[in-house]
Amino acid sequence: MKGHVLLDTDVYSFISRGDSRGEPFRRAVEGRRLCLSFATVAELYKGARKRGWSPDRTRQMEADLQRYLVIEYDGALARTCGELLAERESAGQRMEEFDAWIAATALRHDIPLATGNRRHFEGIDGLVLVDPAPSGE
Repeated sequence: MKGHVLLDTDVYSFISRGDSRGEPFRRAVEGRRLCLSFATVAELYKGARKRGWSPDRTRQMEADLQRYLVIEYDGALARTCGELLAERESAGQRMEEFDAWIAATALRHDIPLATGNRRHFEGIDGLVLVDPAPSGE
């Protein structure tokens, strides 16, 4: 998916809230088609529920999500995720399942991943991580 970039949940949150931590990522992904994994959407609903968001606030989030290409689950994605989790486990590197689904989405669709949690994803063969743009660039 040339010209696309997958946003990790943290980067999506920073950008959607106008948080200053998202600014370097906003510059780094400018002009690209912004994508989210279905797993990020699930993580966002989990966070909304845990924080007791009102139905109106949840609808605002859902409206904002319309601006992104949400990449859905498919069988090849499940295989990629399962293999990734097995590889990490064999190497003694635990990985959270939401992170595994997000990484697998990037790998399956050959999309770079923008994340503020690099350590969660470093060392995954074939995964390209987006470096945030320094200020003034």
